[in-house]
Amino acid sequence: MITAYRNLFSNEPFYVSVDAALKRIQQGSSRSKVEEIRTTQDKDKASELKKDLPAICFSGKFTERKDRCLLEHSGYIVLDFDKLEDAPFTKQKVFDKAYVKAAWISPSGNGVKALVKIADGSKHKEHFQALQDVFPDIDRSGINVSRVCFESWDTEILIRDDPQTFKKTKVIEKAYENVAQNEDDVFKKILIWLNNTGSAFVKGERNLYIFKLASACCRFGIHESNCASLIHSHITSGTSDFSRKEVDLSIRSAYKSSTFGTAEFKNEKLVEKSTYKEIEIDESIYDLSVRPKDVIYGIDCKQDALNMFRNGYEKVLSTGCKEIDNHFKFKKGELTLLTGIGNYGKSTFMKFLILIQALQGKKIALFSPEDAPAHEFYNDFVEMYFGKNCITGNDRPTEHQYEQVYDKVTKNIFFIYPKDVAPTPDYIKERFLELIIKEKVEFCIIDPFNQMTNDYNKSGGRSDKYLETLLSDFGRFAKQNELYFMIIAHPKMLQKKPDGNYPCPDVFDIADGAMWNNKMDNILVYHLPFRQTDEQNTMCEFHAKKIRKRKVVGNIGMLTMEYLPRSRRFIVGGTDYIGQLLSEPPRQAKIEISTDDVQPSDPFGWNNLTGQFEKQETPF
Repeated sequence: MITAYRNLFSNEPFYVSVDAALKRIQQGSSRSKVEEIRTTQDKDKASELKKDLPAICFSGKFTERKDRCLLEHSGYIVLDFDKLEDAPFTKQKVFDKAYVKAAWISPSGNGVKALVKIADGSKHKEHFQALQDVFPDIDRSGINVSRVCFESWDTEILIRDDPQTFKKTKVIEKAYENVAQNEDDVFKKILIWLNNTGSAFVKGERNLYIFKLASACCRFGIHESNCASLIHSHITSGTSDFSRKEVDLSIRSAYKSSTFGTAEFKNEKLVEKSTYKEIEIDESIYDLSVRPKDVIYGIDCKQDALNMFRNGYEKVLSTGCKEIDNHFKFKKGELTLLTGIGNYGKSTFMKFLILIQALQGKKIALFSPEDAPAHEFYNDFVEMYFGKNCITGNDRPTEHQYEQVYDKVTKNIFFIYPKDVAPTPDYIKERFLELIIKEKVEFCIIDPFNQMTNDYNKSGGRSDKYLETLLSDFGRFAKQNELYFMIIAHPKMLQKKPDGNYPCPDVFDIADGAMWNNKMDNILVYHLPFRQTDEQNTMCEFHAKKIRKRKVVGNIGMLTMEYLPRSRRFIVGGTDYIGQLLSEPPRQAKIEISTDDVQPSDPFGWNNLTGQFEKQETPF
């Protein structure tokens, strides 16, 4: 007999036969959950969904999911092969071994699980060590008797009715001592070490405590799912006011920010393997109970925005945001420069691009101090959504409509505005990183570059050398965090053409333009060709001056557009892309706005949603 739990967090064991557990995999008892895991593109979501699958301990009967709580060994070891290029091929290759009882595809779809019959359950670890010589790529965590295996679905599971017995054993070598240790005992040692550092699981510090504990587990080499199980059973099981979701979020953040398997115990201290120095955990930026510093959320200035709605503008700012087509597309890890003559509307054009991304669920962080105060900044996006002035005039929306759309639009946009410190590039980058961790931000935008406190003395007063170092650092930051990173910069004063208008600026019109040209992946220009002689002319130009990866991102060239101040929108090729986006059905079924109140009528098709979701029955 073996042990099964309803999910990773259940403490109630069910005892079933090996054949019954394999039959459930073949028949698809957890099919719908496994299908959702395999189709989602969000790795974090997939990880969370896996934890809700039945958790199987194939190696025997347990009273608890701990090695020391084994009642009777089943005579089987489960092997785990992860991140395979050809999972079906590996499944068949593993099953060719006569001592393999069964082999099947894992819940993720890119891994394989295999069940091996062994000669002596009391020598579980010694058998596992010998199996590593046969299968060098197996996950070493399988050495633990209580190793959990999430139930999968595979109609083509390979099952052998009468497998041979794997008889080889191998003495556990010193090099594998840490891996072979009982994870429950290791976890207790980590707890003792953490408590000796002054940390405690008390109200007000519980998120931080869980984060530090999980970080230590990750560094020692305890897998995330096992860590979550240990924390829920040892730490949080009796805390009704501390939700499982909150705990899991802290654990997930810890594993994202820590390096797996880099620490060990020496003299009762958890130390780095490479230096033997006691590990230190940077707790401030990952403390989920602490709000990001110098970030003004939409809700923070919502009352200011409502007061502005009721009483009118204190200061009028133009609005906008838009997506470009064939000449440029966003690519993660790249640096993009947008330039243009001051007060010509390049920031408005950037807002146009931002709103399209925000309405599709992308999260954007901006350091844009020239757009202060924050409530006017957020109001720009609301007016772009409605396509009209929301503060004055007879055609403005009702207060309820304004409030609902304000909440919808601002939930994915974050306004960075340092009040008490100088906005140096390093400080702004810290705020970006905090938002990446806490809010899953994907876009980081600096508008404009010269509003940062740039210390050119760091490079001997040479602005070109300073810029070279800084842009290289931003480039690494964008790549390491997989960001869409954009910078807006002003050109120097240009000479007017004979017709009285300014020419379209080039990257070399910016101070140290050669360095900008060298370091940026993409260089874009926004221009109003007739601004000086005809302010009523609505034609504007978009230039792609440099595109590093033309096959992927776009082609160098220029297109003309039209900006309509009354609707706060750009028209490209005769199309209002904001209006078109609002007329399409949503990508995710989620009711957030009363469609009886918001105009245009039912822009996302919310009236067709029931808000009802099926809840599957527990598996055992």
